[in-house]
Amino acid sequence: MAIDRRSSPSGESRLNSFPQDSRRPASADQPLSDGQQLMTLENTRLDQAFAILDSLQQTGSAADRFFTALQELNGIILTGLSDSVRDAIESFGLKYNAIRRGHPAESPESFPKLSDEEADELVVGLHQVAELIRDTESERILNRLHNHDSVLPEAEVIEARRHREWFVPYLLSECREQIEKLKKLEYHDDTSADDQTSSVPFFSLFLFSEWGIDDSVPVIMEGMSLPGEAPFALFGDAVHSQLPKYLAQFLANDLDRIDALITDPQANLYVRWSSANSYKYLVRDQIISIDDAVTRLEHLFHQTKIADENGRPGAEHPYELSAGLLDVICSIGGASRTTISTDNKNWDFIDEAVISTEDVSELSEIADDEEATAELRRLPPTRVEDWLEELRFWASFRLDDKPFSRTPAPNHSKPARPAIPPRSAANLPPAVVKPVKQPARVPRNAMCPCGSGKKYKQCCLRKQG
Repeated sequence: MAIDRRSSPSGESRLNSFPQDSRRPASADQPLSDGQQLMTLENTRLDQAFAILDSLQQTGSAADRFFTALQELNGIILTGLSDSVRDAIESFGLKYNAIRRGHPAESPESFPKLSDEEADELVVGLHQVAELIRDTESERILNRLHNHDSVLPEAEVIEARRHREWFVPYLLSECREQIEKLKKLEYHDDTSADDQTSSVPFFSLFLFSEWGIDDSVPVIMEGMSLPGEAPFALFGDAVHSQLPKYLAQFLANDLDRIDALITDPQANLYVRWSSANSYKYLVRDQIISIDDAVTRLEHLFHQTKIADENGRPGAEHPYELSAGLLDVICSIGGASRTTISTDNKNWDFIDEAVISTEDVSELSEIADDEEATAELRRLPPTRVEDWLEELRFWASFRLDDKPFSRTPAPNHSKPARPAIPPRSAANLPPAVVKPVKQPARVPRNAMCPCGSGKKYKQCCLRKQG
């Protein structure tokens, strides 16, 4: 008896050749109306494959386990399945029907009585079919995460959420593979990482945070520690938006590892700067006091200074990082507690396009900690419970014909200090950021205002020389 591929009202082909157990509703026969319904449907092919495998692993006789699992296979959507999976289902159906013909049932709707040997054979065959479906569906989801084509893969992510224990090893493995790939490249300029196309590390950074995967820390830290533009090739603009929260979430009890990334001269400047911003979340979450944070940040400020023999800034001194560290001190309400005053030589090491002496002087006059830390209360949660909701508002995932209706941030009397300057990210356009006033002097490591996509020091600054 051949497998019956019946079409649902939505035009999808479904498997409907096996007997129905009258004790169970045929919920799998409910058609999918469109792709959006897939996001909430709890009976996708991947769900069915896991349900089959789970049923086959339960206690009981082989026959009972087989017929319970068989119900999960019945009604599976065939539309979009690969030929190999279709052939496997066809082969299994022929085997089952051949055995069934040797055991006439009381009615066409009832199950035949199987011998132990026949039941064991069918259990093995159904297990192989379910594994094949699971693996092909997992590959489909990973392929969508690998290349999102500027469309947020919401349905695939929601499926992965339901089977996170299954997907975590795959995500970690893909991240490691991409890291190893980048290690083999030679970074002669800022565009050397353009060959990196996988979006899996980008999405993984958010998923690991949402799922609280501690095992992700060594992999993420290794990727963030790569030199040049490699971290942005891996994680895109999530380096700016997500890394501070990720570090505050996973390394709250190991601040030395955060500090090691900030002080690593081989690490990307913007990775180091973003790592320093994690202190805002640590103070907001009361992991560390303002005084302790100021002490550590000042130490980091002096650790990262590069001075020549005259005590002036050296050629490779990261001006933006020094300014960023002072900006964090002021952001957490420590402007009045810092020893980096507006009248000392430390200001020779600070890019005043990021934070100015006027900013520090004004903030140092604020004595009320509640007022000083108002900016921290406006920070998003350290751990995002649903990062899909956040990414829907990223420019890279919003369709041009859909209006942007997110509630704007409150208008405060004092303009916000500029965040880390946005830069291009391989295949992942940057998040929506508030416009900031551009300084008259372009910092050496900022993106060139000519629009070339290169840093200023590697573009128009050279031309001016």
